Amino acid sequence: MCTNLCVWSDGFTSEVKVSHLEDLSSITYRLFRNYQVQEQLELMQELTEYSLKENQFAQLLGRVRMYPYVPKDLKQSIPELLMTESQVSKVCAAYFKDSHFGQTGNSINLWNLYNLFTDANKTSYIDTFLERSANVSLFVQSIKEALKLEENHWFLT
Repeated sequence: MCTNLCVWSDGFTSEVKVSHLEDLSSITYRLFRNYQVQEQLELMQELTEYSLKENQFAQLLGRVRMYPYVPKDLKQSIPELLMTESQVSKVCAAYFKDSHFGQTGNSINLWNLYNLFTDANKTSYIDTFLERSANVSLFVQSIKEALKLEENHWFLT
C-alpha cells in the first residue's frame, strides 16, 4: 500500500509517501505532536487587531485577480495565493452579505477576512482543499505583518 500524506507547515515537505500503515501512523502522530497550539492561537488572535479599509479590501481583491497573470520573475517576490477566480468572487460577495464575517462599517478585520477566504475555499476539491487552507493562513499572516510593520505589500499597494 502506498499512501500520500500532505503536510503544510514550515520545515515539512508538502508530500510524504509511505508504504506501510505504521509509517502513516508515525508521521501523523509526529505532525500532531509538533503542532504548536498556543502559537497558532496567538497568531489567530492577532488577526483581530488589524483591519483593512474598504478601499484597501478593493485593492486587495483587484490584485488577487491580477496575480495569476503576473510575470514569473515578479511573482517570486509576491506572497502566493492559490484561490480561484470564482472563490475570489465569493469572498467579494461575502464582504457585503456575510453577517458574521463581512464588513463592519467601511472596514474588515483580518480575522474576518481570513474566514471569508476559508469559507470560499470550501468549494475546493478535496485534493486542493488543505493546501489552499494553509495557503490562505500564510497569505493573511503576510498581510498582517505588512500592516504591523507598516511595510508595503504587493497586494495592498
